[in-house]
Amino acid sequence: MKSLFVTFAIVLLASATTFAAGYYWVGGSGNWADYASHWATTSGGATFHTQAPTQNDHVYFDANSFTAAGQKVTINVNAVCADMSWTGALYSPELIRDATTTRTLSIHGSLTLITAMNFNFLGVVYFESIASGKTITSAEQSFKHNVHFNNVGGWKLLDGFLQTGNYTVYLVKGTLDLNDMPFTVNIFNSNYTNVRMMKLGDSIVTITSTSSSAFYFRGENLTFQCDSSLVRFTSANAGLNHYGPYGPGLTFNNVIFEAGTGSSTVNNGSGTFNNLTFNSIGSVNGANAIDTLTFTGGGTIGTDGNNMNVVVFNSTATINGNGTYGAISMSGNGEISGNNTIGMLTLASGKVYTFTSGKTQMITGTLSAGGSCASPIKIQSSSETSQTTISKSSGAVSITYCALKGVNASGGATFTANNTVDLGNNSGWAITQPTPKNLYWIGGTGNWNDQTKWSVTSGGAPVNCIPNALDNVFFDANSFGAAGQTVTVIGDQDNTAYCRNMTWTGATNNPTLAGASTQTLRIYGSLTLIPGISFTFAGPVYFAAAEIGKTITT
Repeated sequence: MKSLFVTFAIVLLASATTFAAGYYWVGGSGNWADYASHWATTSGGATFHTQAPTQNDHVYFDANSFTAAGQKVTINVNAVCADMSWTGALYSPELIRDATTTRTLSIHGSLTLITAMNFNFLGVVYFESIASGKTITSAEQSFKHNVHFNNVGGWKLLDGFLQTGNYTVYLVKGTLDLNDMPFTVNIFNSNYTNVRMMKLGDSIVTITSTSSSAFYFRGENLTFQCDSSLVRFTSANAGLNHYGPYGPGLTFNNVIFEAGTGSSTVNNGSGTFNNLTFNSIGSVNGANAIDTLTFTGGGTIGTDGNNMNVVVFNSTATINGNGTYGAISMSGNGEISGNNTIGMLTLASGKVYTFTSGKTQMITGTLSAGGSCASPIKIQSSSETSQTTISKSSGAVSITYCALKGVNASGGATFTANNTVDLGNNSGWAITQPTPKNLYWIGGTGNWNDQTKWSVTSGGAPVNCIPNALDNVFFDANSFGAAGQTVTVIGDQDNTAYCRNMTWTGATNNPTLAGASTQTLRIYGSLTLIPGISFTFAGPVYFAAAEIGKTITT
């Protein structure tokens, strides 16, 4: 039986060798299907094959194929071959298709192109090998249509791979080994259930499409080896998208969305990143484990179950769901809506941070919130009546120059808020409020939030502060030097302006108090207007005093 098996294997190998013929292109320009005049049995030979190449046949374009510059091989059928090699071809030949736009090229072996050629085939290329060990040498040529890795074989890049145009590279089956080589495509798609593998190594993968599914995959039966690679998305609004709940998310090394405009989204269900960076607005969904996440524009973390080490928001921040974070740094306004465990939470001066009522932010390390008189930090509950909670089990939390509203401090640590305005419904804090000031408007026309427009004396020098809920504001005889001057209410980052008492007594030159409907004015004391003012402020006004006895003179 063993002898019969060996004999049978030898017969099969011999049969395979018999059926795999060498096809050598001769005669310069011509059509792929013209086997009787262009496909010779030997290099430069005069004996021709009796049919066009099949999937078992190796095709060669070599030193005896072309005799002058400008000669072309035209694919005028759906072409197939085993290996295709252009090694040694002279006179910079060109591979094109005819006018039929549906022509395809199916390669069942390896592909070797050369730099001294023009690969201008404008049809779909299929890599169809059923065996491993196949190679692709692009020689700086580009694929100008869709490319499919379409069978159970394996392909290794021997140099950079480039696709141009609004097309897609599909990994349908088999193994694609980038072999540390650059891999530049418009869209990468592996939205299949077949067994397949992609090895990135040290490659730089560049995705050029603006599609929200520029990198689109299904996790079932996909082995994805990210190694030390970098994946670059170069266009605005590009996205990395895991198809539905099907299979796991992928493990990436470094991923960057490079465009400085637009909005990009990552959906990578239960996936992993080493570094994930957005240079514009970004959104992350799918319970990811991320070492370092950086948003240069506005950022959103969308779902439950995230486990991230360092998150940096350089603009507006939104964190939804529940998660665990080693450190979160926010440079813009922020909203956090779930129950989260955070090692270090850093809040920026002059910004507004809203935490959902009924939720708890557990701080295991430090909470850093240091504002200034000119740029206080506002920390508030999302509800006017219900609290949010910041918890720390031990140690001390100290913040300064903030405004607190609806925030419960709990867990065992001591919570101190110095120079902080109590906007109501807070508990667990030792709050030392700043000394109330009388602030006088100076300099005529200007915006409420311009610190150079406020002085501690009538007509005096700027104090470099803006009013808080404890400060009385005055518009008097030294505020306006000419008719038609306007104070425009532009509040903090939450579009809210504050004061205690507001008095316009003595103001001259018929000034105007203006402001858009998107702005809010909160008055924690009395209001005194005069007949000579134009009160055109279009936003809501809240009379928010906690004591009785306040007055309103309109």
